[in-house]
Amino acid sequence: MIDNRSKQRRLGVVLGYINFLVKMGTQLIYVPIMLSILGQNEYGVYQLVASVISYLSLLNFGFGGSYLRFYAQCNGDSDKEKKLNGTFLTVFTVFAVFVLILGLLISVNAQVILGNKLTSDELALSKVLLIILTINMALTFPISVFSSIISSQEAFIFQKVVELLKNAVNPFLTIIILLLGKGSVGLVCVTTFLTILAGVVNVWYAIAKIGAKFSFRKLDFNLIRNISAFSFFIFLNSIIDQINWNVDKFLLGRLIGSAAIAIYSVGAQINSIYTQASDMTASVMATQVNLIVANNNDPMEKLNVLFVKVGRVQAYIVLAIVSGFFVLGKDFIALWAGKNYGEAYYITLFLIAPEAIPLMQSLGVDIQRALNKHQVRSIIYAGLSIGNIIISIPLIYKFGAAGAAFGTAISLLIGNGLIMNMVYEKYIGLNIVFFWKQIFPIIIVSLIPVLGGFIINHFFLRVSWSMLLLKGIIFIIMYFVSEYIIAMNNEERNMVTNVFRSRMKRDKI
Repeated sequence: MIDNRSKQRRLGVVLGYINFLVKMGTQLIYVPIMLSILGQNEYGVYQLVASVISYLSLLNFGFGGSYLRFYAQCNGDSDKEKKLNGTFLTVFTVFAVFVLILGLLISVNAQVILGNKLTSDELALSKVLLIILTINMALTFPISVFSSIISSQEAFIFQKVVELLKNAVNPFLTIIILLLGKGSVGLVCVTTFLTILAGVVNVWYAIAKIGAKFSFRKLDFNLIRNISAFSFFIFLNSIIDQINWNVDKFLLGRLIGSAAIAIYSVGAQINSIYTQASDMTASVMATQVNLIVANNNDPMEKLNVLFVKVGRVQAYIVLAIVSGFFVLGKDFIALWAGKNYGEAYYITLFLIAPEAIPLMQSLGVDIQRALNKHQVRSIIYAGLSIGNIIISIPLIYKFGAAGAAFGTAISLLIGNGLIMNMVYEKYIGLNIVFFWKQIFPIIIVSLIPVLGGFIINHFFLRVSWSMLLLKGIIFIIMYFVSEYIIAMNNEERNMVTNVFRSRMKRDKI
């Protein structure tokens, strides 16, 4: 069982990065087509509506992030697991009904909520999009229970394969729909269809393959109270994340208009892919963290080791993306989105650079939850999110979309770079000084390919996909070689060597 779970984690990470590459590749094709067909205004309306509907995800009240912890406490008791599964499915179905009601109310009052910067046609479109995306959001609630069950069994291979297929199919279906002239309405219909399809597959796997069972007799209200108490601060943290990552689009929609949202969304979309790519290693470790806490009276030594180990892997990935975009991002934006989206380069940098810190420490969130010490983070972020809004409004008036991103960057740097590291050290019990001693060499070494990249840019000025690909390959080689020789420890070098050896053996066969 242990070997299988370890295999699931390793292959889950590998499949996660394959998924990332597929998603990034399809985005290269998909987004420019979508921008050209929809235009800045319709694309901006679509992004505005999507950001508003994303707030409905808050109606899970943090319950979604608590399943793994309470599953770990079942200790293999099948009756407790059935009761837990039944409770979560019942509660999330009720939440889905709330989502439908609130979403319909939002669509009816779209003008009040979205502001008067939209034209009458844009407002009419937004109402249709609001209804369809509300249905999509409602469906995700009960489906998420089955996803949590699959995660509890560390069936990461299945999860990543489903995600991979969904991300591969989505853009191509969407392009077909757009070429048929169905616009953003067709786009969200495709999204909803794939949500249903992936949901059906997850339900089947959880029940037929894992053998998940549910008990709906006499809901355990004591369990619900315990989950609610634990989840409240996860809920608060979800509110904060929504503010930090979606309020900018909302403010731009109310203060400037749909075109500014479109420019901002190009940068935000790159940031979203970057965040997902960087967080995949930590995401498969959540169950392991909960098991360490559940099975050890003094888990901090093991948690510190895991925190640093995962953090170093995260650092290699995060810094590769940030430094690579810093060097090659301007050319990429010009080729990918078009010359009208040049501002998106600075927006992207403002978003991804400060986000590097929490991504390198992303396992810390799971550690906090497993230790039931996530409350402080939520309170701190609540204050910072309010600060983000206060800072962003004058910056939006003065600098537009870039000002919104800069306001978010300031709040993220203060929250993640300073305050949360103090919390990790003083309150959680993680050795942050040792953590950054292990991470710092990786950061310093990443400057070598950056300097090399700027030299290459100086001599190769032509902007084309072939030139960008050539410069990208050179940059990756410089980054990998410098990190391998200087920054990697023996264990990490052995991991890389073993990967190449196994690949060569497969090629020979």
